[in-house]
Amino acid sequence: MFLSGRQHAGENLRDVLSHRAETLTAPIQMCDALSRNLPADLKTIVAHCLAHGRRQFVDVAESFPDECRYVLESLAVVYRNDATAREQKMSSSARRHFHQINSGPVMSLIHICELCVANPFDYLTELERHADELTANPRDWMPWNYRATLAGPAASSVAG
Repeated sequence: MFLSGRQHAGENLRDVLSHRAETLTAPIQMCDALSRNLPADLKTIVAHCLAHGRRQFVDVAESFPDECRYVLESLAVVYRNDATAREQKMSSSARRHFHQINSGPVMSLIHICELCVANPFDYLTELERHADELTANPRDWMPWNYRATLAGPAASSVAG
């Protein structure tokens, strides 16, 4: 369905979904992250468009090559998984389940790092550098506290 006019996508979606039976479960809405794409007063399961998100990293990759490389390489795993699902002609629900199992961990790490204001590239680099300490004390190496662990006396004696 394509609608054009003066309304934003969220307003158009609201108008279309207002005709939907209320007894149905919330529909999955694919869109970019612009707030005006979200329909007011209607519940949807928001699935942000991965292509739009990836493009944001491609646009700044020249200025932030290391940071963007990690995310873009991680997203390549997700795109490969999607190609596999399509080649195997999976149903929508099977494809979603396949992604939850195979792409979910990759996306989860990116999301956790975002929530913790941690650079995924820096975080994973430190995990690799401190693999023995990570194995011994995994709680000290979570995205939300690994910087404190690095700043602590144990990390500085290991680094020296």
